[in-house]
Parts: sequence; structure tokens; C-alpha cells
Amino acid sequence: MAWEIIIGSLIKGMLLFALAWALDIVIPVVVALLVGSGFRSLAGGAHSTAYVRCLVLSLAIYLLTGWTATTYAFLISPDQLVNLLFIGFLFCFLTVWWWAPGPVPGKELTSSKHKLFKVLSLLYLFPWLGAMIYLAGQGHSSLALAGLLALLAQGFGLTPMGYRLIKRYDLLLMGNYPENKYFHHSAGAASAAWRSIQK
Repeated sequence: MAWEIIIGSLIKGMLLFALAWALDIVIPVVVALLVGSGFRSLAGGAHSTAYVRCLVLSLAIYLLTGWTATTYAFLISPDQLVNLLFIGFLFCFLTVWWWAPGPVPGKELTSSKHKLFKVLSLLYLFPWLGAMIYLAGQGHSSLALAGLLALLAQGFGLTPMGYRLIKRYDLLLMGNYPENKYFHHSAGAASAAWRSIQK
């Protein structure tokens, strides 16, 4: 099992960097990958249920993030970007506080580990914010924007809506087969957490 994960990760990495090189967005994609994978490893979140579907979704997210940041960063002033970084920080802080660590297939967490990963996910956001503000201050707006978009994508993946969206994507590529138990459980758990917050 471990070697399958390693080989799958290598294939994903090679494809991602090859496509990023072809699109001339390697550095923003690297920033997005570091931010997104780092946060996801701690906070968890919605996953596709098959390697190929996960591969396609991951490539699409990171390439779109890198391309968007490279293409549109010039439209945002440094001050506006810093404000957006604080908004993104707040959004992800709240999603972590309410829902992290998100359910992940094949990985059950004890109560103590659940609390540990929640705390680590919250702590992760502080150096992220400092690094992104530094990049923005050094004139690397596209890199800071890439880091912001990657974090927002992973934060959204913790929400009930994020789980439902990934479930729809998964079912669409599976040919509308019956719902996967993992998604039913994960989206239900996230929704239950949301209902408890509203009370």
C-alpha cells in the first residue's frame, strides 16, 4: 500500500510540474502545492474516492490556481492583497475551528489526535500569513495570491458544501453510481457540526 501511494504521488508530481512548465507557471504552482498540501496534511478534507479522479482534480486545482495568480495578480494592489490575505486567514481559521480535521477515507483519529491536528492546523495559519505578507511586500504578488487561493481551496474542502461538491464531481465521473459511504458520512459529519454551531 505504501509503495502505491509513493508511486502515485510521484506520477502526480511529474505531471503537475510538466504541465506547469508548459504553461510557464512553475513557481506559483510550487507555492500553491506547498501551501495546499501542507495545510491538507494537517486539516484533512474532502477527497475523491479513486486515484485517477483525485489526480485530475488535484492537477486542475493547482494549475488553475497558478494560472489565475499569474494572470490576474497585477489587478490587485499590495494593500488590497494584504487585506485579502487577512480575510483568507479568518475564513480558514473558522473552517478549521468548526470542522478540522476533516474525515479522510481509511484514517480514523482518536480524540487526542483529533485535538492535536486541529491545534496544528490552526497554528499552521500564522506562519502562512506571515510568509504571504512577506511575499506581497517583496513584490511577489502572484506568489502570495497563489498561496491564498490554494489555502482557500483547501479550507473550502473542509466545509459541508465542499464535501458535497467533491461528491458530485466523483459521482459524475463514476457515471452517477450510488453514493459512496465515505462522502455520505463525511458530509453528514460536517453538516452536523454546522448545525451544532448554529444552535
